[in-house]
Amino acid sequence: MIGDENMKKDKGFTLIELIAVVVMMGLILLIVFPATSRLMRDNEEKEYETYYGVVEKAVEMYSRTRKDDIGGVGVSGCVDDATISQLVQENYVKEFENDSNVECKSPGDFSADELSQVDIDPSKYVNIRIENKNGVISTQFSMICKKKNSKKVYYTKLIEKEGACNKYVAEVSNSLIKAISDPASTTKLTTVTSSGNNYIVSGTSTNNYVWYSGKMWRIVGFNTNDRTVKLVTDDIQSIVTYDAVSNDYHSSNVNVWLNNIFLGTLNNPNRYILDTEWNYSQVSNGNAAPTGDKKSTSKVGMLNLYEYSKIGGFLNTGKTYWLLSNKDNSSVWYVGRDNTAKSGVVNEYYGVRPSIVLRPSVSIISGGQGTQSNPYKLLGDNAGNIGANLNTRFPGEYVSINGMKFRISSKTSKYTRLVAVDTLNITDLQFHYFNKVYSDDTYIGDYLNNTWAVPIADKLESGDFCRNAMDKSTPQTTACQTTDIHSMKVAIPRLGEMYTIPSNKEYWTLNNLKKATEEEEDKLIVVLPTEGISSKGIEEYSGVKPVINLKSTVTISGGNGTFDHPYTVQ
Repeated sequence: MIGDENMKKDKGFTLIELIAVVVMMGLILLIVFPATSRLMRDNEEKEYETYYGVVEKAVEMYSRTRKDDIGGVGVSGCVDDATISQLVQENYVKEFENDSNVECKSPGDFSADELSQVDIDPSKYVNIRIENKNGVISTQFSMICKKKNSKKVYYTKLIEKEGACNKYVAEVSNSLIKAISDPASTTKLTTVTSSGNNYIVSGTSTNNYVWYSGKMWRIVGFNTNDRTVKLVTDDIQSIVTYDAVSNDYHSSNVNVWLNNIFLGTLNNPNRYILDTEWNYSQVSNGNAAPTGDKKSTSKVGMLNLYEYSKIGGFLNTGKTYWLLSNKDNSSVWYVGRDNTAKSGVVNEYYGVRPSIVLRPSVSIISGGQGTQSNPYKLLGDNAGNIGANLNTRFPGEYVSINGMKFRISSKTSKYTRLVAVDTLNITDLQFHYFNKVYSDDTYIGDYLNNTWAVPIADKLESGDFCRNAMDKSTPQTTACQTTDIHSMKVAIPRLGEMYTIPSNKEYWTLNNLKKATEEEEDKLIVVLPTEGISSKGIEEYSGVKPVINLKSTVTISGGNGTFDHPYTVQ
């Protein structure tokens, strides 16, 4: 009997008791879950609000740099051309990070397809607006936090647009367009009518120079309708192939080079440069502007045949460089050393002169006359103080080291890379390559590191150099294989590198010639003093143009970074 009673006690919960427990747990969940969910939502909301506050401060900083772009005190108008992604690119703010794969951006940062999935009309809201009301700068911006590849919007702070936005208030005295189009201007450029109120600059005037981002440019056109100014670099910036096999500019090697390698050397391009439609349709001569439908939109392009034909004059450099226009299905127009337009195959190595269109809001610093010795300078571009680190300066600027001129070609956090303007001033064709692959142990490498660079050895830093094999069918944008990369302090130029251009004599490059025959096994590529490239065997002689990596701590003094007044390394 006692055993039976114990067995009854050990039977556990009855069905009614289990039901009661489940009901009680459900009631607890009903009470706790909404509170927990609300707490999680509140935490997410605080995270988004915090980021909004960070962006708001970044927008205020950004607006200070744009104040003069909208005319300064006493001028009404606004600049409405920025997004949060642009602030991220220009290092005003960091990108939003979230474990839930949520992105917080301006309406203009999302594609039309992404925004069509959500219940938001982006046309009603601003991206980033900087407005000048009676000399007081105010800012507005909207932010959307949305999960990637999802319709769900987690957070919105949308500011409805208020009235029209006049983007062209930089028509005041400090705008570049006014300086060159005002009848009273001292620039005195001759113009050729293109269509409507669009003008192409012509003649031999020397008053059309602009200094921007460490490079000298020349004004080649302006548009009085949209108040934009078109520039082209004063000289070629490198030598590249138009493409390996195709004359389709949009997907070509030269377009990739222009909008990756070259664009990456420009200071704050989103502030200064408009995305532009470049027409590369076929033309048989330069008598008419291209009207076909071959177009590519990007920040950097080149001049077309019509523009070169109309401008002529001051564009002539005696060097060979590509034009944008196709001649036919197998050739492209270029300018020869005799300063006449010709057509040629796309896989030749010719110079490239990038062209850009400046935003209508771009202002200039007072005092520039547009001459080569005193060019126009864009407001906000020449940041940095003499005596500061060299790595605060821009690619393209000139630097003097022990009396020898260099140009900044690229920068990293560890070093600033410079390319010599001319080859070493030693007996012509002094150096043979000796080894099949360049390194510190080659005849040239040993001389550069252990003799020539000794006076500046304490300023040098090791950096990766690409030694890939190339030929006329190899685009410069081909990724470098790990086996082709070598770390060095001093080297020579890679084909397609910035400022790898014809010099006072031919010079070796880092690139082996791709072996097509056994006879070409020991050949390497040289840059010719006139145009294009050639190849030589390792026992032959050629000039040497040093490329060096200066430590990020190196400082400069004197000069202004131009050819005539280079900075001096301390």
